[in-house]
Amino acid sequence: MKKTQEKEISKKSKRFLAKNFESSPEQLDLSSEYDPTATNKFVQARVLILGRPNVGKSKLFNTLTKSKSSIVFDYPGVTRDFLFRRGEFNEEAKDIEFIDSAGIDTPSFEKLNELEPELDMVLFVVDGPQGFLVGDREILNWLRKKEIPYMVLVNKLDHGADLGHMSEFMQIGAEEIIAVSAQQRRGLVEVLSKINEFIQDDTNGLKKRKRKHRPHGRKIALIGFVNVGKSSITNRIIGRSASEVSHIPGTTRDSVDLSFSYNSEEYLLLDTAGVRRRTKISEKIESLSVQKSFAAIETAEVLVLVLDATRGLNRQEMRLSQAAKKSYKPLIIIVNKWDLVEEKDDKSQSRWEEFIKIKYPHAPLIFMSATENRRVQKLLPLLEDVFTYFDKRVATSEVNRVLAEIVDSNPPALMRGIAKRPKFYYATQVASAPPKFVLQCNFAGLIKEDYKRYLSNQMRKRLDFKYFYPQLVFNGKKDQQRKVELRKNMRKPPSKN
Repeated sequence: MKKTQEKEISKKSKRFLAKNFESSPEQLDLSSEYDPTATNKFVQARVLILGRPNVGKSKLFNTLTKSKSSIVFDYPGVTRDFLFRRGEFNEEAKDIEFIDSAGIDTPSFEKLNELEPELDMVLFVVDGPQGFLVGDREILNWLRKKEIPYMVLVNKLDHGADLGHMSEFMQIGAEEIIAVSAQQRRGLVEVLSKINEFIQDDTNGLKKRKRKHRPHGRKIALIGFVNVGKSSITNRIIGRSASEVSHIPGTTRDSVDLSFSYNSEEYLLLDTAGVRRRTKISEKIESLSVQKSFAAIETAEVLVLVLDATRGLNRQEMRLSQAAKKSYKPLIIIVNKWDLVEEKDDKSQSRWEEFIKIKYPHAPLIFMSATENRRVQKLLPLLEDVFTYFDKRVATSEVNRVLAEIVDSNPPALMRGIAKRPKFYYATQVASAPPKFVLQCNFAGLIKEDYKRYLSNQMRKRLDFKYFYPQLVFNGKKDQQRKVELRKNMRKPPSKN
């Protein structure tokens, strides 16, 4: 008689795993703690920071947004994609969404043409000590051709003696020219005041554009290894070439934020820089890119892990997926480049599913080819469904009824040192997105971990959280009292017999 196990892997699947995966499922249990944060905000203006490579755009962007979103390095062309961040420099900056642009070259002007209808103003950054160069003239001509309101920021005027460089720029015919130092944070208050004047009225003489409030939308992060096709998927969803696509690993080095709508709902897609194996993170920029990827995971509500069907799964990708598990964020898994898999048979897809479901039994799985546009359309309705469960709220009466049934069907074991069973008084949902439940009990610190996992599994199943586990917080009324008693017993002198 053949022995069967609930999660047994077939011999053929074992050979498949040995060939395509770096480690066994048991070895890939890596942990990372993340705090989920997600808010929908509105902005009054969208302002692009534009200029030649290495004029200080990313430094200015980081200062105005109080972030390290852009990778700043001292040679041209490091920042490659658009980055969207809300201003945080002062109160005037908080109504503005700033966009950091890639270093300008001919292909980038094509991207600017696509982005141009969404812009309200441009901060045209030039390098004061270098002067007004040919590249600057090309950008100025583009701005005038598009009739976009703009201000010229003469950057890198870090000292009073540097103000002599302003005379050259006064001759270019711009209405607003401001001397700034992003490094020294000089002149930025004046810049923000001018932008807010532009938002409120026409007294600054700049031509206004018709604007509307722009929600940031529900945040989704595309995560994964380098060159697995995240940018190709992004471009398919957005409907335009928003992220650079290349066969060269690491083309996307920043986390790129792009908005889109689906069924009247606004979404913000974070196309993160891919992570590499630790042994290959030798370049400082690549190391920073990995940090940006994990930072994007923190701000996202739903995570989409993109895998390469031609090579399988590795430990770095498992670290990313564990971020979802530890922070109770829904995880969608995409197996991309399915069209490139050689020697496919009718069992190829089931072998992938068999492996993934061992570690993530509730994560939805999509097999697709972004370059061929196959099955990409399945992602958006799935995201919509996942967010429905992510926002779900359950009545307190229903939560307590379910909890009572779970405990009655399988009571907890006796607590060590007390000879009593944990007692649950009540439970309630205190948050959604992600769902969070507080279970009030007597001694939370003495409940065994396996019983906590049992409660989590049963709560997910009976409260119908289809794609993920809700977060359970155990609050013990008598835990603090027990700690005080233990301290007193430790301080008592030994009895003399």
